[in-house]
Amino acid sequence: MIDLTKALYNQFEPKKRVPGRYNASELYGIVKGYVSAREYLRQEKPDTLSCFRMWQGRWKHSQVQELLGPLGYTIEPKVEFAYKDIILVGKADAIKENGMEIKTSNEVLDRAKDWHRFQAKLYCTMFQKETWQIVQPVVTKNRVGLKIIGRVERDDQWFQEQLETLYQFHLEVKKQHGMEKN
Repeated sequence: MIDLTKALYNQFEPKKRVPGRYNASELYGIVKGYVSAREYLRQEKPDTLSCFRMWQGRWKHSQVQELLGPLGYTIEPKVEFAYKDIILVGKADAIKENGMEIKTSNEVLDRAKDWHRFQAKLYCTMFQKETWQIVQPVVTKNRVGLKIIGRVERDDQWFQEQLETLYQFHLEVKKQHGMEKN
């Protein structure tokens, strides 16, 4: 057997966290309290199965995006949104008139999960779009398509509330980060 585990792990080497710079795709866990400031800074490596699923998801994303490009979609635009002394970074999967978030679960979903909707709703304001679709690639014998499993609308007031929750988390991260340096 040829062991590919180390090569797979190298694909997902955790980046050092920078207090004040947060990724929109991680915000759901932060505002829901699933991640403490200490855990956020520690950032453990994912297990082998999680790494493999992320690798497959990244591969599926790129395949779908390759097909969307010729249809006039902008692929993976990035935006940085400043709030007080923090930056919220978002990278959309695809944008045309409105945004698109691609979910690559192995099971065909009936509807978007709460964290899918959360991320899409953030992106509406961050990318200044009125709606955002959450889609999943579906392949049949005769067709390849994107099934719409959710749609959200822009809500700037809700977005501000999420930013304020992130800011409170940020203050705790700064405190923990200072403790780790000492």
